[in-house]
Amino acid sequence: MVMNMNLDILVEGLKAAGDVTRLRLLCLCGMGDMSVGDLVEILGQSQPSVSRHLKILHAAGLLERRQDGAFVFYRIPPAGLAQQLVGLMDHESPSLKADHAGYIRLEQARHEAIAQHFANHANEWDELRGSYLSAAEVDELLTKLVVAHQPSHVLDIGTGTGHVLGITGASAQHMAGVDISRDMLSLARQRLGAKAMGKDLDLRRADMNQLPFENNQFDLASMHLVLRHAANPERALREAARILKPGGILVVLDLAAGAIDGTDDQRSGFQKDEVPGFFQSAGLHHDHTMELTQGSLKGFCWQARKA
Repeated sequence: MVMNMNLDILVEGLKAAGDVTRLRLLCLCGMGDMSVGDLVEILGQSQPSVSRHLKILHAAGLLERRQDGAFVFYRIPPAGLAQQLVGLMDHESPSLKADHAGYIRLEQARHEAIAQHFANHANEWDELRGSYLSAAEVDELLTKLVVAHQPSHVLDIGTGTGHVLGITGASAQHMAGVDISRDMLSLARQRLGAKAMGKDLDLRRADMNQLPFENNQFDLASMHLVLRHAANPERALREAARILKPGGILVVLDLAAGAIDGTDDQRSGFQKDEVPGFFQSAGLHHDHTMELTQGSLKGFCWQARKA
């Protein structure tokens, strides 16, 4: 989308972007939230040099900066000059192709680390998730949602041991769940086998960014303590929106920012108004947000609908 800009702002933005390294940084930060350490590793430049370039881009409004505990992350704004500049670049050029390959390597390493984390905690996951957000509060909220909407085709993204899918699929004819951990999926099959009698149960190992389903397939999709693991939450939500039927509902339950310590490759959580912004970028209508307060950690439930 072409946007009209104040000439002074446009000139300052073009000046800030007028450097090969800074253009590469814009491309990388368009792929997802990037820490300084990530960018140093991919570009192969010193931390002071990368930080200086980031400071210039941020001052010109070409990058957004997010502080999460001791860590700082950068990304390009959802609209504006940075998006247009990234769209103008030749992404087949050797330097940008190398940067993209470096990003893919980092993302794959994160996925493997997350999968290993959940594999290590699979047997205790139900207890662990209840120590984050109140299981009773979450279960009651999801049960009310199912009673109100009676979905027939449901998907739980990052299904873990299948607990949430067992609730959202109570009245469904088709229950689907994806997770990146084989150990989690094995436990989900054990849990859901009896509950799925007479229903179509589909559990698959898959990434939230590449769901193995056709467009417009589900009435309800859920993400419980999953989205904060996404390097690019907007991309994950766009993928969730893709598989929803028109009028379908997406419910996201996750921790509030700062509820736990974040790391250089994982968020601590989200600000209350952050996920609704992601919904908008994904083409979803934000219905409402509810604070989750009964657990040991603060969280939110965000609900959206596909037009």
